[in-house]
Amino acid sequence: SLEGFRRSVSIYRQQGDNQNVAVGLRALAKLYKRLGQYAEALNSISQALETISESQDPLLAAKLRMDLALIHRAQGDLNTALADFRDATNILRMKRAGREYEGLMLFQVGSVYFNSGRYTEAKRYFESALKISQALGDRVSENYLYVFLIRTNLNSMTPDQRVKSLPRLQQSYEQIARRFRESAHRTGEAFLWTEIGKMYENRGNLKKAEEMYGTAVGLDESSLGE
Repeated sequence: SLEGFRRSVSIYRQQGDNQNVAVGLRALAKLYKRLGQYAEALNSISQALETISESQDPLLAAKLRMDLALIHRAQGDLNTALADFRDATNILRMKRAGREYEGLMLFQVGSVYFNSGRYTEAKRYFESALKISQALGDRVSENYLYVFLIRTNLNSMTPDQRVKSLPRLQQSYEQIARRFRESAHRTGEAFLWTEIGKMYENRGNLKKAEEMYGTAVGLDESSLGE
């Protein structure tokens, strides 16, 4: 509860435990964000950033910057969110810490650009995040990034180009679905079979669409424990 987090933060402050003060404030900010109380969430993150320095814990400092970015994005302040994500990425790069989080930050920046219709910038950041996922051997993240790159390329096309690319798009989705299967990630595989089902449905092949949807539902039911 909010009161419980506040009490914990107060106790840590009295003990001079700045690390746990920052962690507690971060948890408090997340709860405020879920409640839609963005001003309180921003205030908690700001306090946390004042409590912990980048040199003390660069990973936590970067996570706090990422939280700040997510709050600004939820408020619709995309330019500030982008600046926060970049700050978080730069902290990790300078301190050579948390490579997996650097990939996440790059993905988040790409997502902001994607949702803003700035596909060239989105592609650049997704590709950078993909390189990190590949270097870390994170096959699941790698597969999701392939999906985002495909969608970015698709959105960059003219309507005629999109129609012509549909067979190749379906082949790519099928390939990535199999890669998800090899990684035992049923949620990602189910998502792609659903997308393929939509393609068949849009072409009027309802029998094939039903088959794809059935495959996806079966995977969803078996992935409840993932």
